[in-house]
Amino acid sequence: MSYSFLNRNGGSLRPNQVGDPNRSSNASADRFTFLDPAAYALQQVNTPGNARRNSAWGPGSFTVDASLVKRFTFGAAASYADLRLEAFNLFNAVNYSNPSSTWGSSTFGVISNAGAPRVVQLAVRFGF
Repeated sequence: MSYSFLNRNGGSLRPNQVGDPNRSSNASADRFTFLDPAAYALQQVNTPGNARRNSAWGPGSFTVDASLVKRFTFGAAASYADLRLEAFNLFNAVNYSNPSSTWGSSTFGVISNAGAPRVVQLAVRFGF
């Protein structure tokens, strides 16, 4: 995950890092702040800050996908039907998206959405 930091002149120079950005600071029912906005400070105009590339990262993810397939044959071996059951994110784990990376905005470090929940699908395929 890369972060784009803006200075006063609209450039994309990095700010100064003054703390650990990778700690959760405050969580509430409507917003989850994953990065600490106070971990960065504005650098001097037109000078690069000391924040290294990829100094902050997003949350991890955990997904298990599974499928079950049963083949039924009819008469000659050339005709068949496949019954397929597939489950994506089988354990319905919450996989948060990356936090907002626009430093200086009111949503910096806030995670506002998550990945897809469990999806189960059933399919039948005929072959002849």
